Amino acid sequence: MLVQLNKSQSQSRIPLKYQMLWFFSKDRIPLAWIAPEALRDSKFTTQSDVWSFGVTVWEIFSLGQHPYDRALMKLDEFLSYLERGNRLTCPEYCPSEL
Repeated sequence: MLVQLNKSQSQSRIPLKYQMLWFFSKDRIPLAWIAPEALRDSKFTTQSDVWSFGVTVWEIFSLGQHPYDRALMKLDEFLSYLERGNRLTCPEYCPSEL
């Protein structure tokens, strides 16, 4: 779900799980699903698609939790968070084979 704010809405009224959207001009990009190199260089590749797929699989095995809840921040802060090596932890319901 993409959320579009108008001038009379405040971001604090938007549920936390939807505040992770970053606005580039008129495009809305969900930060949590974008690979660090794609965020940094705006270059989307097969590898960045694999990252996005991994985040989606994480969501499935976490029973719909929002990724990076603790990292809801501005683009540069979120990118720095990822570049410091921070990653999603293994969800409780994820089989060890994965």
